[in-house]
Amino acid sequence: MRTGEAIRAMRKKLKISQSKLSELTGFPQTTISGWEREFEPNIKEVKAIANAFGCSYQELLDDTA
Repeated sequence: MRTGEAIRAMRKKLKISQSKLSELTGFPQTTISGWEREFEPNIKEVKAIANAFGCSYQELLDDTA
């Protein structure tokens, strides 16, 4: 699973919209959409997203291998 797919799966599991994740992280909604579709976030961005989800970045990335 790609990182973006993991972000989308966790976001859906937690019932958080892209807009809400944007508010929680400070990243534009269009950036989040891009990650979920095709672009890869860097590790700093992944850590911020994991923090917004209330999990570790390792937990978020666990299914991406």
